Amino acid sequence: MAKREYQVLSNYENNQFESAVDLLSSNFINNSDISIDDQGWYLQLGAHITNSHNQSAANDMQIKAKQKNANLLIPAIPLLTKKTRSTTEQITNVKNWINQYDNATDFQITVRSILIKLVYSPKNNSNIFESGLLEIGEFLDMILQDSKMITMMDPIIFWATRDYSFVIECKNRTTNDKFSRDNAEQLLHSENWYNGSFISGPDVFCIAFHKSNVLFNNVHVNHNCYSVNDKMLEKFKSKILNFVNALSIKNPSDWTNTEIASLM
Repeated sequence: MAKREYQVLSNYENNQFESAVDLLSSNFINNSDISIDDQGWYLQLGAHITNSHNQSAANDMQIKAKQKNANLLIPAIPLLTKKTRSTTEQITNVKNWINQYDNATDFQITVRSILIKLVYSPKNNSNIFESGLLEIGEFLDMILQDSKMITMMDPIIFWATRDYSFVIECKNRTTNDKFSRDNAEQLLHSENWYNGSFISGPDVFCIAFHKSNVLFNNVHVNHNCYSVNDKMLEKFKSKILNFVNALSIKNPSDWTNTEIASLM
């Protein structure tokens, strides 16, 4: 499926719009093995590709997409489509993620190796910290960033649930003991990016991974902006570890969706 998605995007980038939409229709939109919600998401992607050469047809497709999936985030520009997930779908995807591992030990070692990347230190490469957040987001099925659909101007991390969106800035290498005006401006930029990229969607929260949540005297942030300070980072990692340890009492394939849901 991933290869077919890549082919759709490749055709789009090469201005082969009709071919891209045909691939979407045959492989995804009309595929009964794909959930109705996901069919709606692919239909929306087709609408934005079609918009390049036929706005009327694109509008019709967008209406049909919304009818299939009422939880779609509606993008303001092409190829910024994002789909929110129901709790049931999220749990299924978490189960699929842990089922990659034959035993609980391998699963536990993998997640622990990811959490090791999440350290506040000027010596910790920012790319390593960011990759750790991306991997945790994938494990929890919250990561919605697609490198083919997000430009380099956009936030590094974009998480979303059915009810909330999170744009995340990583400041793990900072040496400041307080949150600076520059940091606050970057969070504002993230919120503006979200509001400019999506016509509608869940409430957005701007999150900075920064060792301090104490502001300099000349700094002000919006009510929906938060900093994950060093204590909260350790609490976050501890929560993940508690979840992982609970899942490690038996082999990954032995867990049911209901059991996973009770632990999340």
